[in-house]
Amino acid sequence: MAGPIVAALPGKELIKVAPALVEIARKLYKDVSERRRKPSNQTQTGETNNLAVLSEGLAEAQSRLEILEADGSVQAELIAQMATQQEALTIGLQSLVLRVTVLLWLSSGAALAGIVALVIAIT
Repeated sequence: MAGPIVAALPGKELIKVAPALVEIARKLYKDVSERRRKPSNQTQTGETNNLAVLSEGLAEAQSRLEILEADGSVQAELIAQMATQQEALTIGLQSLVLRVTVLLWLSSGAALAGIVALVIAIT
């Protein structure tokens, strides 16, 4: 069962932070393995050091997740701006197509009038 932090992440962001999560999981596994190997008379300072390392790793992972969330909102803003620019570009291109079509018809009419005038002049 995934924790609430992992469940809130989209798949792409989870893939981006996967190496960091794997590293933290390895450290956690290493610490747990070392605790099991040591006799039960382990000193209190050793446990405190392990907890400090784990809490540092958790704090680091939390800060990275917050940075990723901030980056996600910035990317959403940029995508919205790009969509607006794309819409403006599309409208501009449609206007250009209309202008070219009108000029094509006008030039075709002028060419036809020129041909008719040439035929009349020759006869």
